[in-house]
Amino acid sequence: MHPVLFELGPLTVYSYGLFVVLAVVVAVAAIYLLARQARLPVKYLADYVLYGTLAALVGARIWYLMLRPDEIGGPATWFAIGGGRLALAGGLLLGSLVLFLLIRRHRGPLWRWLDVVAVGAVLGLAIGRLGSYLNGDYLGTATGLPWGVTYEERPALAAAGERLHPLALYAAGLYAGIAFYAYRLWRLRPAHAPAGMLFWLVLLLVSTVQLALEPWHHPADALFLTEGARATVPVFLASSGVSLWVLMTRYGLRPPRRRERVRR
Repeated sequence: MHPVLFELGPLTVYSYGLFVVLAVVVAVAAIYLLARQARLPVKYLADYVLYGTLAALVGARIWYLMLRPDEIGGPATWFAIGGGRLALAGGLLLGSLVLFLLIRRHRGPLWRWLDVVAVGAVLGLAIGRLGSYLNGDYLGTATGLPWGVTYEERPALAAAGERLHPLALYAAGLYAGIAFYAYRLWRLRPAHAPAGMLFWLVLLLVSTVQLALEPWHHPADALFLTEGARATVPVFLASSGVSLWVLMTRYGLRPPRRRERVRR
């Protein structure tokens, strides 16, 4: 764990905060370049980035503190992101809602914008998970594999002598793969392909990754609605179900039907 990268006098640089900033910068740069290539109007891009990012951070913090009310401190701690305590589900929900409303308000091409944002956002998620790894967040369950990691800064885990899955690195790699796959689809997609398809596909893949990794999420680090009921499961089950339904009904991405035999 390296929650603090370095200190310069009164300035403390946290690894998580630094990687959050880096994730936003890289995501914005990717969105801008893709928007220019797609000939989307970038007049309001600054609004989309500023308010969408703020909404995502606020949503992630609110979701976390709702499920961990014992960690609510003074008002100063509500907005401090350097030490983590952000939940992906809340960030996706509020960030997507605010972005949707902003694009509609400016009467932009909604689904073409969401396709571009999806590629940049999932790339930002990959970078953000590297910050989670350095901060000691998103811990995995115990493993005997050679790449298991120990967390000496967490006495309860260190005392148990557990080597844990580096779950944050797994997530970072999978998100990076989704970002690359989404970019390839965006580049190869014919000009007449329906807008919005890439957004729903990325949402489906991200939700699937979250559901697949959750069983390996350490109970000491996971968020629970009630005892034994993990908070991320219903959210990402709903998002994966909705995105799959939209892809099948709106874009026709369904398995081919068997041809019925014609009776003579």
